[in-house]
Amino acid sequence: MTMYMYQQTVFFMLQMTFFGGILINELVNMMVKHTLAHPRLCGDHLFPNSSHGMPSDHSQFMAFFAVYSVLFIYVR
Repeated sequence: MTMYMYQQTVFFMLQMTFFGGILINELVNMMVKHTLAHPRLCGDHLFPNSSHGMPSDHSQFMAFFAVYSVLFIYVR
C-alpha cells in the first residue's frame, strides 16, 4: 500500500511539473513574441494583421517537450 501511494505521488508530481512547464513555456513565448514583434512571413508576403511570427509556438513547445522527455528518462 505504501509503495502504491508513493508511485501515485511521484506520478502526480511529474504531471504537475509537466503542466507547470507548459504554462511557463507559454508565458515566455508570449513575452518574447511581444518583445521581438517580428511580422509573420509567408514567402515574399507580409501578413500585418496576424500575430507575430517569431518565435513559433509549436517549435518552442517541441523544444520544451524534447528537453522534458530527455530529463524525464535521465532522472527515471
